[in-house]
Amino acid sequence: MKLSQTMYGIVLTLGLQGGAYAGAVTWDFTGTSACDESLSTGGVSTDAVNCTTSGETLILNAFAQVKNPDGSFSPTFNNAKLTRNSDNGLGVNKEVSDSSAQIDNQDNIDLILFDFDFFLEDLTIEFGSVSSSDLFSLWLGSGLDALYADAGNGIDSFTDLNFVTLESIAGFTKTTGQISLSNPFSLSGLSGVDQMIIAPAIGQTDDKFRIKQVSVVPEPSSLFLFFAGLFLLTAFSSRRKMVGQRFSPRLK
Repeated sequence: MKLSQTMYGIVLTLGLQGGAYAGAVTWDFTGTSACDESLSTGGVSTDAVNCTTSGETLILNAFAQVKNPDGSFSPTFNNAKLTRNSDNGLGVNKEVSDSSAQIDNQDNIDLILFDFDFFLEDLTIEFGSVSSSDLFSLWLGSGLDALYADAGNGIDSFTDLNFVTLESIAGFTKTTGQISLSNPFSLSGLSGVDQMIIAPAIGQTDDKFRIKQVSVVPEPSSLFLFFAGLFLLTAFSSRRKMVGQRFSPRLK
């Protein structure tokens, strides 16, 4: 069966979409070459860090809700230092350039913002440097950039938010869990999620961990599904036309 020019375009589109979204994409934050040069082994960064794997880029930012001398916490998030070591991956440090720092709630409440360049369907997180009793909090959502662009809400950046407004204003959904070194944490069936925040359990003071690896399966693109249906419809229509021509009576 010969393909029309339109069908060739559809096939090409399907191929590009399928290539970009084939299987899981995994970012391994251990070893010596994860992320970019600003976060080499032992490195510390206060700026956004780009991590690229399989042609997909993940943007990382570290923050903390700072504990005041009187025991209260700052009303909004503060910038912090994102750290990494080769054994256990990502951590956060608020004050010193120390790659051994973990993500903890023993003083300040540390957190890392993960900004993906596609929507997620499945998510798996592998933790490192933890005990069996460590707990974590996870927020999933989308649209932080649009939130910052809204001049009427008073939210100009992530540092204008806190753990309460992350849900009430930004609309993120919170999940909590207990860390297991033998069984990575997984979620499936996600929709409309391309941003993730990980922190120790809120309201606790003895949780600490690092993040060794994040693996995701991209959500199927609605554009991909549209072209898939269009391709099948065009193929069926062309085949019917060919069958009709083959068996129609020929005029002499």
